[in-house]
Amino acid sequence: MPFPDATSLRVAALVVPDPGRSFSREAFMAAVEGKRVGLHKLPVDVFIVPSIARGANDRVLRAGMASRLAGLAETTPRVP
Repeated sequence: MPFPDATSLRVAALVVPDPGRSFSREAFMAAVEGKRVGLHKLPVDVFIVPSIARGANDRVLRAGMASRLAGLAETTPRVP
């Protein structure tokens, strides 16, 4: 999900890990790169969140996501 930075757009990933499982940024990035995603779409930041807002039909609620993500960038530590 692109979100505004001070000078440009950056791509970030929000990750909701399965309960009881650890999360590895390296494994996540390898999986994303394995999908042959273009370099401009690779996440710069990865954030672990408890949940992602979804609508009644189980689709991600994208409205306002960039502003919420910008708020996360200020308050949530990035996954190293």
